[in-house]
Amino acid sequence: MNDITTRTERINFLEEWANELESPYYHQTYGMLCDEDILNEDDKIVYNHCALGVACSLIGIDNEHLKQYNTVEEIDCLNDRYVGKLWKYLLCDEKMVNRIYKMNDEKKETFPQIAQEIREYVKDLLFIKNNKNKEGETAS
Repeated sequence: MNDITTRTERINFLEEWANELESPYYHQTYGMLCDEDILNEDDKIVYNHCALGVACSLIGIDNEHLKQYNTVEEIDCLNDRYVGKLWKYLLCDEKMVNRIYKMNDEKKETFPQIAQEIREYVKDLLFIKNNKNKEGETAS
């Protein structure tokens, strides 16, 4: 797979992640990728995710597995099944992952605020991509 395909897939993933953070489907938690609450009215289990836990769900990691880990790096070390996708979409930029972690767990920012940060990051990636394309055009 070439760099352009990987970058395009990553941008698509990041945009989907931002959209999911703004959806009513996910409930926010702090300090872990996923936890659960039982709602009293019908004993229904509701899963709560941190922002990075939502990303892991999109990669395909189910809630029961997510509850076993506190960080994305733990999944990377302990579960080979997801390593490729984690690296391709998230862990390839440790600074971004740390920024999202801090926004969620330390600053307790809302999912919509984190989604906005991810969209700004995507704009930066697109800017870099467009500049590289322009450099290639002028070099030929």
